[in-house]
Amino acid sequence: MGTELRLSMATLARYSGTRQLPGVRRPQVIADTAVGEATAALGRQIQQSAAQVGELARARSEAEERHQKKIQAAHQYQIDHFEGTKRLVAFNASVPQIEAEARKNTKPGGAGYVAGVAEAYDNEAKQVIANTPPSARPIIQRGLVAQRPQVIARAEKSERLQRVQHYRDGVAEVAATTGASITADPATYDAAFGVCAQAISESGLAPTEKEVLLGSVKREMQLKFAEGQPAKERAKYSAVVEDANGNSEDQPDQGLAPDILERTDALTPKDMAEIGKKGQRDLISAAADKQDRYAQQIDTNLQDVDPDQIRNDPDLNETQKDRVLQRHAAAMEERDKEIDAVALVSTKGRLNPVDPEARGQVDRAWKVIGPNSPNPEASLAELVRNKGVIPELAIKEIEAGLEGRDWQQVLAAYGRASMLVDLDEVALTGSGYAETLKEAKSKWQFYTVKSGFSPEKAAQRLAAANDTDIAQKWEVLLQSRPVQTRLKYIDALYVERSFDPGIFSRGPKLGRTAAERAIAVDEYKKMFQDAIIEMGGDLNAAEDLAQERFKRTWAPSRFSTFGDGVVANFPVETFYPKLSKEGGYDYVAREAEKILSEEGVDYQSYAIVFNEDTFDDWRKGPIDERGFGPRMTLKYKGKDNKWHTLQGSFYVDIFGAASEEYEKREQALAEREAEFMAESERLKNLPSRYERKHHPPKAKTADGVYEAASGAVVQGAEKAVDAIRDVLPDRPTGGDPRSKRAGRGRGKR
Repeated sequence: MGTELRLSMATLARYSGTRQLPGVRRPQVIADTAVGEATAALGRQIQQSAAQVGELARARSEAEERHQKKIQAAHQYQIDHFEGTKRLVAFNASVPQIEAEARKNTKPGGAGYVAGVAEAYDNEAKQVIANTPPSARPIIQRGLVAQRPQVIARAEKSERLQRVQHYRDGVAEVAATTGASITADPATYDAAFGVCAQAISESGLAPTEKEVLLGSVKREMQLKFAEGQPAKERAKYSAVVEDANGNSEDQPDQGLAPDILERTDALTPKDMAEIGKKGQRDLISAAADKQDRYAQQIDTNLQDVDPDQIRNDPDLNETQKDRVLQRHAAAMEERDKEIDAVALVSTKGRLNPVDPEARGQVDRAWKVIGPNSPNPEASLAELVRNKGVIPELAIKEIEAGLEGRDWQQVLAAYGRASMLVDLDEVALTGSGYAETLKEAKSKWQFYTVKSGFSPEKAAQRLAAANDTDIAQKWEVLLQSRPVQTRLKYIDALYVERSFDPGIFSRGPKLGRTAAERAIAVDEYKKMFQDAIIEMGGDLNAAEDLAQERFKRTWAPSRFSTFGDGVVANFPVETFYPKLSKEGGYDYVAREAEKILSEEGVDYQSYAIVFNEDTFDDWRKGPIDERGFGPRMTLKYKGKDNKWHTLQGSFYVDIFGAASEEYEKREQALAEREAEFMAESERLKNLPSRYERKHHPPKAKTADGVYEAASGAVVQGAEKAVDAIRDVLPDRPTGGDPRSKRAGRGRGKR
């Protein structure tokens, strides 16, 4: 059972102060044994070691803290040093502004300019030093002190130049005043020249500069004196003589008066020739001015111009009269054409959008209607809807507005462009500006519909995009990390997702080969980069715009050799317009099937692809003068499962198909109108509410109701029996073979 522990008075003292007696499992119990004493010694050693380890950890923590403080101090010094350098560079850049401000406050002649520059420099330097961290102040102080002498020297040089220029400007002012008086009265030449000489003498210029300036002023005074002579006298100033070598030289005419020669003896032959030419010009200036007034009146107020007055004007020679009269006749002819054009567009009947004459008539009409209409956009829509032609002048106005910086002008331009795109597809294609207007509409929809901007806010952003400075800043976006990250993830699968109609269907594949997919992805990236700049850095809106543009030249097509499951480049849908929402491109399919039928081709399927002529036709115009679209190639897959090319070019009469579509819409509209009129007539013949209330129709009697109901029931039952008889098979003559009764026979009982 183990050794029994006896408790005595001797051993009781060992447990003095304990809470338990021996035998109970407490730390105090082991103190009575040798193992307990050894354990106690080991505990004391562990406590001492733990204390030493704690001291080491504390010392290491303090050392790491001191090291971190040194690192932070070094970093702070680098930051302060950078701040000081930055402030010094900024201050150096502001020195020209300091000089300009001091120049504004300088008195005439540059007085006090150096003192103003020095004071402004010192004040700005003190402010920069005060705002600089203490650790970086020595560097910026040394830079400011080293730069100050250069600034002061430049200011002293500028002050000297201002002083000299002030003297020259004063002399020039005096010379201009006296020169005008000489031109008005040549007899004041001597007095005026004396005033100029006195002004030069009293100036603070150097003696050499005074002599040069006096010679220049004398020549100017002589020119003013010559200009003051009558035009006939000045016309004689120039005469051409030839020396022995055959060289021509302008010399003063000897027919001039002696006093004139005396005042102009110092003029060079070149000056005299120029004065003579000016005199000749002045002789015809009156007639030229009157000719210009006639031309201005013809352009602005044609109805007030009298041709007889032009013919009898004594100031015009015959040549000038003929020019003015020809201008008047051309203006009258153009006005008559404008009147005829307005009358033409006021009548019903569509025109050919690619006919030059029709387009010219619509342009003349819009030239009159546009500026005078209270609502130009509504007038333009009515004109295009009635005649099927978009005025080129209106498109030029839209283009100017799209590139403008005035947001109100931009708002009107994008609104008109969107309206024209949705108004008439054939007129849009025939105008030759379909791509420009569609681009404008796409951009406008992304801002106002997808981006959620109001029309005013969208116009303001688009106007800001037309600013060259802002566009240069946006160019930096192309090298930013978000843009580069987005470009990194654009691949063939990324582009294919834009054609995916939804999660329950599979979208088309991008191209048939790896080379085609690489070309498509490269084009998409370029469109995306261009859209980023145009959309102001909005990556989501830029991606939508890039997808919209990409789908104009890359799209699945029912006319492709690959089928509508592959995204092909430049399909038929790129070059031919969609004439209606329901039919779409059925007119292209009908033309292709018609040609294949006429050729007697036995085919499984057919395709329409572009060729080298397609783009040439497209660049000349989406529709030619006959109304046909671009030339393409028609292929068909024969019974041998191989593709064959049909000889000759394939093209469709777009204008003819559009006319047929237009007639169908007009016919449908007429039928709907007839149905509406018939329904209106029927409703009109019905009794009114008053008649139904006060004169109700006579009620049927009970016998009449019963008779009508019985007749209906009997008639319905007869129809039901006839229907059952038609469905059931004929009954066999011997009875139903499946019944026992038929097996026994009818004769036996």
